[in-house]
Amino acid sequence: MKTRVFVPGDRGLAQSPPACVVCCTPVGCRSKWLSTELAQLDRQWYFYHDEPKAPRARWQRSRRLAAIRASWQAIATAKRHHADLLITGRANLTFWCAFFALVQRVHVTHFAVSFHLRQLPRGLNFLWAQWVYGTVQKLIIHSRAERQLYSEYFGIPPGRFEMQHAAGDLPTYAPDYPLEAADYICAIARSPQDFATLLAAIAHLPHIPLVIATPYHHWLGPRRPPNVKLHTRCSTATIMNLLKFSRFLVMPLHPHQDLCDYGLLVAAMQLGKAIVTTDSLAVSDYAFQDSNAVLYPARNVAALTHSLAELWRDVLKSEVLGQNGQEYAQAFCSQASTRKYYQRLLARHGI
Repeated sequence: MKTRVFVPGDRGLAQSPPACVVCCTPVGCRSKWLSTELAQLDRQWYFYHDEPKAPRARWQRSRRLAAIRASWQAIATAKRHHADLLITGRANLTFWCAFFALVQRVHVTHFAVSFHLRQLPRGLNFLWAQWVYGTVQKLIIHSRAERQLYSEYFGIPPGRFEMQHAAGDLPTYAPDYPLEAADYICAIARSPQDFATLLAAIAHLPHIPLVIATPYHHWLGPRRPPNVKLHTRCSTATIMNLLKFSRFLVMPLHPHQDLCDYGLLVAAMQLGKAIVTTDSLAVSDYAFQDSNAVLYPARNVAALTHSLAELWRDVLKSEVLGQNGQEYAQAFCSQASTRKYYQRLLARHGI
């Protein structure tokens, strides 16, 4: 909000400068919608991304360096323009921005959006992370399970965490026809899952084809039932094709798995797919028994076998659960709901 102030020596009133917001987000992140959606309020925006400047062959290594470079530039800009707010996306950008803010002695309100750690740091890395993440004023996570985990692990007060459902555009897939000709169910894993229980269960159901998409085949072990087909190192468009044309999604989690792939759960709901997953705190904000999902006890082969067989047989139930999930995603996991959340968040902090 603009505030008019009196400046000594002037004959009239002068306006205070617009709020300055610096964003440091992953390449491809559509963070600029913040500035366009909230254009009715006078703000000055600066955007930095971890876009590599190297050939594709060295893209991963270059991206790590690009994250450091983008973080340093973002903090330098925040210092130069006395920024009112720093917004970071992805945990590594949050780490480096917070670290460089400490190094450059920059005092700026820092919001970490979509904060998620695939692996918790150990040893010396834990000490660094605990020190650096502890300086962030607001960490926006995608589940209550993450709040509990990160708060206890790093010793960060729970009040600094704020939950906002994972959101995204409607998934795009290619090609526009099924890559698998037969009817099937699918499991997609971008991180390790409880494949031992899933494979043991599907072995009792030879009439149900299972398609698994995962980066590494060794996650499944040396033996697979004959009704299991494996896809490795697929593009995102291919993975979404397998999900789009499947009967429903299976996500088997380990008993003490605190986190899961929330983006995948949202994508499945957006595509109208029912979900079979482990009954755990990790999915409690997205999967609800007999509403949009079927939940089973962790590492219970008999329960998972029964759940898969029942949902495969009851086509109507599978469709109804998928429709319910689609409605839930539209209400809580859409770009529109995310925009409203950030509008309220900035307004609460007077920015």
